[in-house]
Amino acid sequence: MAQAGNHSKKARRPTLRIRDVNATLEALKKSGMTPTALDTLPDGTFRWHFTPPAQNDEDDLDRELAEFDKKHGHS
Repeated sequence: MAQAGNHSKKARRPTLRIRDVNATLEALKKSGMTPTALDTLPDGTFRWHFTPPAQNDEDDLDRELAEFDKKHGHS
């Protein structure tokens, strides 16, 4: 049995056009902002990041453990 009539169409996700991303990137740079990353969110919107990623936390932890071991006579 075929379903009748009024089917609502699914909203299409906006397509990512490289020229739009490049235009936005140039506008941000002209404003003195330097993005470091761009995320695409599940709803199709974009999120720019402006701070560099944090250093690897393992390195800091390793350094702290080594200092602790040194202070307490562990080799």
